Amino acid sequence: MKSIRVTQEMIDEYTAKGYWTDETLVGACERNARLHPDREAFVDHRRRLTWAQMEEEVNNLALNLLHLGIRRDEVVVSQIPNWNEAMELRLACEKAGILFAGAILPFRHTEMEHLMRATQAVAVVVPSKFRDFDYLGMVREIQPRVPALKHMIVGGGEARNGTISLFDMCAAPPPGRDRASLNGLTYSATETSAVGITSGTTGLPKCIEWSTAPIILMLKTFARTAGLGANDVTLAITPVVTGLGYLTPLSTALVGGKCILQERFDAEATLQLIERERVTFFLAVPSQLVMLLQHSNFSKYNLSSLKAIRVTGATLPPDVAMEAEKRFGCVLVNLYGAADGGGFTWVSTKDPPQVRYYTTGKKYEGIEIKLVDENDQPVPDGEVGEVCARGAVCYPGPFKDPEGVIKTWGAMGKEGWFHTGDLGFWDEGGNLVLAGRRNDMIIRGGQNIFPAEIEKLFMTQPNVLTAAVVGMPDPVMGEKACAFVVLRNGQGFTFDEMVSFLKGKNIASFKLPERLEVVEKFPMSGDGLKVLKRELAKGLIDNSQGHSGQGGD
Repeated sequence: MKSIRVTQEMIDEYTAKGYWTDETLVGACERNARLHPDREAFVDHRRRLTWAQMEEEVNNLALNLLHLGIRRDEVVVSQIPNWNEAMELRLACEKAGILFAGAILPFRHTEMEHLMRATQAVAVVVPSKFRDFDYLGMVREIQPRVPALKHMIVGGGEARNGTISLFDMCAAPPPGRDRASLNGLTYSATETSAVGITSGTTGLPKCIEWSTAPIILMLKTFARTAGLGANDVTLAITPVVTGLGYLTPLSTALVGGKCILQERFDAEATLQLIERERVTFFLAVPSQLVMLLQHSNFSKYNLSSLKAIRVTGATLPPDVAMEAEKRFGCVLVNLYGAADGGGFTWVSTKDPPQVRYYTTGKKYEGIEIKLVDENDQPVPDGEVGEVCARGAVCYPGPFKDPEGVIKTWGAMGKEGWFHTGDLGFWDEGGNLVLAGRRNDMIIRGGQNIFPAEIEKLFMTQPNVLTAAVVGMPDPVMGEKACAFVVLRNGQGFTFDEMVSFLKGKNIASFKLPERLEVVEKFPMSGDGLKVLKRELAKGLIDNSQGHSGQGGD
């Protein structure tokens, strides 16, 4: 599929400068299988796959997808955990010329229906059940409202009632199909080969297109700045099908190393895996790192194999970073980027502590960054401005949405800039220092919560007159959501009633507010048009007056 934004001019320029090459993910894995067939590639809780086994199963899966009648550039949506099959499906889709779209596990009916309608997905891959949620039942419920959906593929279980087993598709090729059937189908490096999924400004999933060339550049930079090589063992504890979680397994594949896939994050299990598998590197969001450090059995485990930990998703306080380096016995390095914009700045393992603890590092080859004020004008050196980026690692644009490209970037082609909504400044050493966010998005454990989405749902609750959702600091998750509500006269509304109401709306559980405050009125701006959320957030204190509980996963 030819990208809607990547022009021949961009291809020529980025290729001439060496930013883009003709290397693909499929090609890297084929090379590993040829050179190191017996070396372990991916390991999950059930199986240990060598590169030769990986290559065979990817080919089988690609052929079976074609056998189902899935055509070039049609979309397959994957919502499966960190299993070997998650990586096999991504590679098989690229090899067969099918667009892969990864959805995070917390997505429920509302998000998945929107996603499948937006992509016109012809197939969806889900676990039959996982963490006590009936994923297959969810798909069956929304299927009548998604006319393009033809195939339901089940991972981690037997096929039943018209579904297809993902494991069986990996195990053997279909009759009458051989490797030659894949010739000429594999996406080139500059064609759109995957649909990235991230939260949009409305809270519903946003679909963005990715070609392989910028992904390869990000992976190479990721591997280089983290010091990854063929002898490294990495651990994937964040979701690998979407966001920036894919960087760990795919960069490992690129250098020919081994990646351990943790099905779901659990602090004790993570520590056990590091010790048992002699893990040298993992990527984590700050909340996961804090949970590891705070675990009562932390000192019991031998973590001496670790060389580096990459942190992304939110800013890590310097004192926590220092403690983490001391206790883990390895280097901590930051990564700054956006799931819907690409990578922007990187901290290297070779950078000094001052850079690692207090900055997000320097921009890397192929990227341009400018800091602008409210009028989109560049700010002087050293002053705070909104971070805007463009270049060889930035995504081409919203999926099949030229108007969205213009809205996001300001213009088509290379002249457009991606506005991150983040505020930052350059230090004297040319490192980017983040200074907060222009919008009011809440980042809970690396997952984005958009208050407007939750506030709109509150407006449908009979007892609620109006609502405002703000972020409150949390030492583990970074931020949590607090809901302020003004009730209708004579009405009541408890925390448990709030949770029950919102769960009934079938939104992802991580979006559920974890504190409820009932107030008589909101502080308003002078014109009376805007709720002063900063005033609400300022008044948040952790005491018994607030009603808190467990919201997200």
